[in-house]
Amino acid sequence: MSHKGLIENRLGLGGGSVVKSIDTDQVRESIGLLIRSQYISVGHLAEFREDVEGIVAAHAAVRHTADDIKILRQLLAQAHECVDQGSSQRNVFLNLDKQIHMNMAVITGNPIYISVLHSIHDNIHCYYDRFLAMENHELRENYQDLCGIIQAVENGQADLARKLVRNHVMRFSRYIELRAEEENKKNDE
Repeated sequence: MSHKGLIENRLGLGGGSVVKSIDTDQVRESIGLLIRSQYISVGHLAEFREDVEGIVAAHAAVRHTADDIKILRQLLAQAHECVDQGSSQRNVFLNLDKQIHMNMAVITGNPIYISVLHSIHDNIHCYYDRFLAMENHELRENYQDLCGIIQAVENGQADLARKLVRNHVMRFSRYIELRAEEENKKNDE
């Protein structure tokens, strides 16, 4: 365990092996490095996100407060403005999408969900930048998904929130996979 940086050997009186405090930044950076290097396939990342973010949405549906819903609704209103302005607001919209997903993680109160999803959402842009166009129809689809998810969370419909998030992640992951396949075909020609 000392080779992983978890144990520190201290010399002198009162010395010995001591367990170091674990910093969630180390975990986030490790996951982030895997994503940024694109070592993790889009399919694996999608599968993980479908499962974990579905669970997070289900917990948010049960644990939210009125203030939590107010924040989600404000983010949704800003996302609507982006949709109205079109694909030129792609990056702003994707940031708002990230904030919505991260706020649901915060609502769970679970630091593991928060840390892992922070790492994923802070680094997934490398896939988005390469493979996700976010044309007007994709912006509208994403926005409609977010409307349904937030409504299910607000209504305390945990199973529906889980299902909607899974479908949301699945759809956009499929867009990414299709564009990656197209890129690979072009490179093979």
